[in-house]
Amino acid sequence: MPIPDQFRPGSGVLPPDTVVKPYNPATQHRVVDGNLQALDMINERFARNFRASLFQLLRRGADVTVHSSEFKSTTDFENLIEPGSNLNLVTMKPLRGHALIAFSADTVYTVVDHRFGGTGKETRDGTQREFSPMEYLVIKDLLRLAMDAYEKAWEARYQVEVNFARSETQAKFTNITNSSNELVHTTNFILDVGSFTGRFSVTLPYPMIEPIKAELSNMVHDQSGPELEIWDRLLNKEILGPGIELQTDFAYIDTTLKQVMNLQVGDVLSIVKPTLVTSRVQGVPVLKSEYGQLDNNTLALRVKELINHQLLHNKPDPRFVKGIAQEIKESV
Repeated sequence: MPIPDQFRPGSGVLPPDTVVKPYNPATQHRVVDGNLQALDMINERFARNFRASLFQLLRRGADVTVHSSEFKSTTDFENLIEPGSNLNLVTMKPLRGHALIAFSADTVYTVVDHRFGGTGKETRDGTQREFSPMEYLVIKDLLRLAMDAYEKAWEARYQVEVNFARSETQAKFTNITNSSNELVHTTNFILDVGSFTGRFSVTLPYPMIEPIKAELSNMVHDQSGPELEIWDRLLNKEILGPGIELQTDFAYIDTTLKQVMNLQVGDVLSIVKPTLVTSRVQGVPVLKSEYGQLDNNTLALRVKELINHQLLHNKPDPRFVKGIAQEIKESV
């Protein structure tokens, strides 16, 4: 069916069945380009490593699998965390920020039950409560195994050091991002122990992994140095882009305020023609050059010397004469 003229683009009138969605200009959504394939491989390796480590804690076989892995806003992520979960913030040096390892309450209860010889089938009444000191001891061992397995999973792609930072009881207190609209990458895992199925997750804020996005996007590992070098390269690219003003001083005249006030129209100020002139950027000398012209209409400078400020700062005081103090003392 053809669109009536009054409803065509540019007419300013929308069809009656059109649904207009509100837009908030204060809301910012980051767009993630590409697929972080290496991160999926890291999660698979972590699942295998953690599965082997859990046998030491539970004294029985356990299966760990990746359930889902996706980007979502911080608000959506916080709303999906189950109430009563154990939330642990960890650092991953040299990456900046904090990651989050979250164990659901049922997972913690079952691991504790298996740790002390139970079957993990104890029924829960659904009420939320704080973990007991004994449960926190088991959580500490569980988290240590998870951090070691996650750090080992990253070794083939990028060297990180995973360390515990702090624990929280509510998602809104984790603050792994600076904005509710910022993206986080959440990977959900399934833990199968006997007849029990539990859940836990590892969440990375996007600003943490953005500097190494190229590393995580390529399946073939490329040795490109530590994260600090990546940030230096990005900063250098931004700094070298903007334009600056280069000013060149051709002559200075030593005078007094009285002489300036006595100047008349037609007075001649004598100067000494310099051989080299100094060029400055915002008052800082950067180079010395000869001056001339390329053609009849173009003046030019030819660089003769670049000024190294590090050498200038280390230059000894020319007024100092070694050994003269003893001679002066003897003459007195």
